[in-house]
Amino acid sequence: MLPKPTKLAYSLLSEAKLRRILRELGISSKGDKHQMQVRHVEWVNMYMANADSETPVSHRVLLRRLSAWEDALYRQSETTKTAAPSTPEGIAQHASKYADSFAELVAQAGSSRSRQPSKKPV
Repeated sequence: MLPKPTKLAYSLLSEAKLRRILRELGISSKGDKHQMQVRHVEWVNMYMANADSETPVSHRVLLRRLSAWEDALYRQSETTKTAAPSTPEGIAQHASKYADSFAELVAQAGSSRSRQPSKKPV
């Protein structure tokens, strides 16, 4: 049985130290520091929930659940990514594509603003 994991002060840990802690727990240490931090936080939550469970599962099952959670998280982030333009050409193309819609929204905002009665400061 592995020792009970604890919450860590991630900002004080180096990436190498966090990687070593994950390896000691049998958790994947791939990815950058933020990914490892998210993985460790989820591990602590799973471990504590398992400890409180009426029917706790083995360490191996928890590791499989953590892996499945991370796979689902990765799949979800891949499907929800937006194709926001990041290059100057992409930004210009996006601006020209939606220029008419933007002009229409600006006109609508201007017309609704002119219809509202002006509020006097109290």
